Amino acid sequence: MKTLFAQPVYGLSGKILLLFFLALCYSLFSKIIAQPTVAWDKTFGGSNVDEAKALSPTSDGGFIAGGISYSGAGGDKSQAGRGNADYWVVKMRADGTREWDKTFGASGFDYLVTVKQTSDGGYILGGWSQSDAGGDKTDNDRGGAASTRGDYWLVKLNAGGVKQWDKTLGGTSAEILKSVIQTSDGGYIVGGVSDSPAGSDKTNPRLGTVNMQDYWIVKLAANGSKVWDKTLGTADWDELGGLDLNQEGGYTLIGTNIGSGSPNRKWQIIKLNTTGAVQSQQSLTRSTNGTISEIHNTADNGYIVGVKTEPLSLGYQAVKLDAAGNPVWEKFFRGVNNQGTANSEELTSIVQTPDGGYLLGGDTFSDAGRDKSEDSRGQEDYWLVKLAPDGSKQWDKTLGGSRLDVANAVTTLADGGYIAAGYSFSGSENEKSENARGESDFWIVKLDPNANKPALSFSASQLNFTVTQGGSTQAKTLLLAAIPGQPPVTLSKTANSNWLVLPTPSPGALSFGINAAGLAPGVYTSEVTASAAGYTSTRLSVNLTVLSTTRGTTVRINAGGNAFTTSDGRAFSSDMYFGGVNRVHSIPSGDIKGTVDDELYRTERSSTGFTYNIPVKNGDYMVVLHFAEIWFGAPGGRPLGQRQRLFNIDLEGTRIFTEFNVVARAGAPMKMTREIFPATISDGVMNFNFSKGSADLPTLAAIEVIPLSEFSGAVELPVLADATIRDGSFADQNAGAAPLLDVKNGAEDGITRYTYLQFSTQAFNDIYEARLRIYGNNVEANASVNLSVYGVDNDAWTESGITWNNAPIGTAAADGYVNVDNTLGYYEVDVTRYVRSQSATDRLVSLVLKNPTAKNRKLAFHSKENPSGNAPKLIVVTREGFSDTHRKGAAEEIVAKAAPLEGGSVIFPNPVSGSFNIHVSASHHGKISLATVSDLGVDTAIRFEKVGTSASPNEISVANQKLGAGLYLLKIQSESFTEVLKMVVVE
Repeated sequence: MKTLFAQPVYGLSGKILLLFFLALCYSLFSKIIAQPTVAWDKTFGGSNVDEAKALSPTSDGGFIAGGISYSGAGGDKSQAGRGNADYWVVKMRADGTREWDKTFGASGFDYLVTVKQTSDGGYILGGWSQSDAGGDKTDNDRGGAASTRGDYWLVKLNAGGVKQWDKTLGGTSAEILKSVIQTSDGGYIVGGVSDSPAGSDKTNPRLGTVNMQDYWIVKLAANGSKVWDKTLGTADWDELGGLDLNQEGGYTLIGTNIGSGSPNRKWQIIKLNTTGAVQSQQSLTRSTNGTISEIHNTADNGYIVGVKTEPLSLGYQAVKLDAAGNPVWEKFFRGVNNQGTANSEELTSIVQTPDGGYLLGGDTFSDAGRDKSEDSRGQEDYWLVKLAPDGSKQWDKTLGGSRLDVANAVTTLADGGYIAAGYSFSGSENEKSENARGESDFWIVKLDPNANKPALSFSASQLNFTVTQGGSTQAKTLLLAAIPGQPPVTLSKTANSNWLVLPTPSPGALSFGINAAGLAPGVYTSEVTASAAGYTSTRLSVNLTVLSTTRGTTVRINAGGNAFTTSDGRAFSSDMYFGGVNRVHSIPSGDIKGTVDDELYRTERSSTGFTYNIPVKNGDYMVVLHFAEIWFGAPGGRPLGQRQRLFNIDLEGTRIFTEFNVVARAGAPMKMTREIFPATISDGVMNFNFSKGSADLPTLAAIEVIPLSEFSGAVELPVLADATIRDGSFADQNAGAAPLLDVKNGAEDGITRYTYLQFSTQAFNDIYEARLRIYGNNVEANASVNLSVYGVDNDAWTESGITWNNAPIGTAAADGYVNVDNTLGYYEVDVTRYVRSQSATDRLVSLVLKNPTAKNRKLAFHSKENPSGNAPKLIVVTREGFSDTHRKGAAEEIVAKAAPLEGGSVIFPNPVSGSFNIHVSASHHGKISLATVSDLGVDTAIRFEKVGTSASPNEISVANQKLGAGLYLLKIQSESFTEVLKMVVVE
């Protein structure tokens, strides 16, 4: 159900329009059955491909799911594989937990299609097999040759899953089973298709020529022995859609005849008596192509038919036939694809529900639109659609993670709920609560039986208010719907939220007010619960931001997550002020490197596009965006590749990051990274837009908006000493004066080289973050090589005296790492943990750089003796703040040299378009050079012209610099020091 949210409307006419709109919305709500919620979901799998094809409720209140498995023993699979693919069944308790699992198969390909409980409490498994005798299979394949292999294969189990018998049925060519149903005499009716002539288990010849298949129906006794078989269909290609028992005591089958002409497809309805004699047969010409996916008899002695449409862009197709086979109604259901390709829905299952309606299930990669109420979760999702008896849609439900999820079976349950089974490649995210076991897994989802009971529903999930301290704000109105009816309603709110004024409770339009008198600047939250006897309750999040009259207010938001307080006391509110596609991804566990506040990074807002519109007092701010890659390369996620997530970020309508790459920034998946930049706000709202780039979806873990006066400074510390040591024949040599610092690891003499660095943090008492920044590349190959950084507790080494033989030993565990390839540029490693530990002792920080993987590839970095000026640096973020003079001079600057400034350099205008000017700080002396550093760490020297006068001697101009849109660092280097400014370039 799409949410409807009314913003405050002012004026009498506006209020009338609002109330009319809300009354209309209420009328619409009252006609809609509530969308069900997920009661539980379960993932079952081994290390390889496992796909659930069928599911059936069992008499003990549990379930049995069956499908195919390529996995060996491991994970949830207790038995070894038999061959190529095997039957795999999982017996579940009522809560979905696994009771037992069984594997059946032989050396070839065994494909399970259906599993059902039998009248004796056991189970019948049906599918087809290309295996000869062996393993769990008693008989050889009837065809023999590879091109003619494939027979029906049935396996009967007792209540504990132990095999009682198996049966192979086939002719001398190929057979594919579609359906197995137990009959009233304890036997079975089996249906599928065959292209075999008469021979072996097949009594009748094929009806058409070679390469044309027919329906093949086989009746078995309770012990699996054949009673009779029938070949039915036409001389053309016949595809069995489904087989069911009918009210006359016989059997009904519906199939598709594919012949020549236009349209070239006809439906066939054939009724058989208990001996297999044809009672009636009719052919229906169809106006659309498609293959029947399933058919069932309905309570009125008619039929419900589900169709896989061709093309798939036509969506799900459901057709109701009367007892004579005449169409009663025909419905199509589909979504909208926003990725530039045709929408796609593939119907795989359809059943009648106890209320006389129907449930459709299958898969889709479409977004919301037309008949679909929710956006795609990922590549492909389960999609369930509930119909009324007349075929009108009552609700639909999208279920899935960010990868491929395909539903193969849906059914109704005795408790009024529904259950869907299929397979999933996704990890833990969205509706999927468990990590993947292997390539793909069984995924079983049970929907809450209470979903269709009366329910209350707010028309929005959150209300956001903003007020200046001591001021007031107008009330906001939204809709509370009771589906159905108008029961007495109560409203309650969380404690300590006296500022929220609740309306008189009732279904319909409700107006929420704010009384912010006496509240200090900050962010306040409350949760409102609407309840009514006999109804499912609903909740509303109300957020209030109180702005100071004199200074900005810090806002911290846990994107996609709940309220969270970090180890250093920063309080992040639950997610608020977001817009766009509402999709959240999370992982339940896993170490996030570079932080002790893992929970902040285990949830993220991630969708095709989303915004944040955060109310703030006008002024200067620093923004901190937090990221961690928790899908690509993460446990339960997709394998890590190159450039798998690339997205764009706009601030106040200006592009600040293009093709942002979280892994490249952090250096690894499951590792946090931050981006810090300034913002000046003049309209009272800080606007962010996160949009898709060329790969996957944008993502955000958390956001901080901090007044510039309160923000901590990022300071660039120069390296005090740097030197490379080398083993073997070079063990006594010192290379402290070399222009390059080497890292290499190999087995031969003199191959292994480590680099030692030393920095001083004497000036700082409170270090918030520390990052080692080095400039260089892999000079021997284009492959990525691990560069790990270790702490060195012994600082008693000198640049001119250190050798392999006297170098102090580093810590056992690396503090961080980055992968270095042949791209010459800056590489950063987060070393916060070790630097902070050293700040409690002598405040000297020694580090050693190594390659622990013995790649035997040389990494070379610029030393402090290199004329490039790109010596190693330690960037420390300290909450001691910028000096006042520095802030006034350069609101854009966030990284400053540890040297006294008489006033920072300033870029104007900033954002930049083509040409710009710089007022260079008077602290710079001697020759000056300028260079830009891109988001990929690439340095580019730029030309400039001195335009200063005697009144302003330090003015320079840069004309028509060709830079692509995005965020850059502008490096101003002089004989006295290096200064780095943030510069935003627009087209």
